[in-house]
Amino acid sequence: MIYGVEPKLVLVNVGLGVFFFVLFKFYALFWVPLGWVLHYVLKVMTKHDPHMRLIYVRYAVQADRYEAWPDPSPRLGHRPLHWGRGVV
Repeated sequence: MIYGVEPKLVLVNVGLGVFFFVLFKFYALFWVPLGWVLHYVLKVMTKHDPHMRLIYVRYAVQADRYEAWPDPSPRLGHRPLHWGRGVV
């Protein structure tokens, strides 16, 4: 933890700060107080749920829905050629 925030979230916060600082040709001093506010919000969120980012990443890669029943493929359960396929 870096000042109470997960390191990857701090990296995103600092990265955004550097990006805006360079984007606005080094006149982006408005980002400093905004960055501190964002860091404080991330600190409160991390204190409430330390695994917040991991849970979100796992949720984001899930499919939209899952079927409760298995979906058999047509090739599943077939014997290879010359091993009694189609005998019975």
